[in-house]
Amino acid sequence: MSNFSEKPIVLGFIQDIITRLSQNSFLVKGWSASIVAVVGALLEKNAYTLNMTYVVCISIFIFWFLNAMYLYHERAFRHLYNEKATTTAFHDKYFLLNVNDVKGCCCKKIWSFTKSFLSLTVLPFHGALLVVAIYVLPIK
Repeated sequence: MSNFSEKPIVLGFIQDIITRLSQNSFLVKGWSASIVAVVGALLEKNAYTLNMTYVVCISIFIFWFLNAMYLYHERAFRHLYNEKATTTAFHDKYFLLNVNDVKGCCCKKIWSFTKSFLSLTVLPFHGALLVVAIYVLPIK
């Protein structure tokens, strides 16, 4: 059996996971923007071809997917944190960090990853990069 003094330790673990996920999401956005900027800066006007547009767009979609995955898992761990913080009864499974067991967790819904993929923190950023890759870079 666990006691109440071990509760902050578990909450600290979950906070560290959430922090790491949000930092990785930020890094993915930086890498995505850097790739578009480097391709735009290094290519000459006539060197930017349709194949290069495909490569840049595919890389943007890969980073978009990664960013959405980090956001999806971050939301799931926030639900887990809320459940662990409000729990008063300790049991053997208290130290398990399984987000699938959380009541009302967003990760049990099929459309929750799509919701993360199209969220207000992900869609405008990567959508703008796609607009730059498709419309602005070829004109350069």
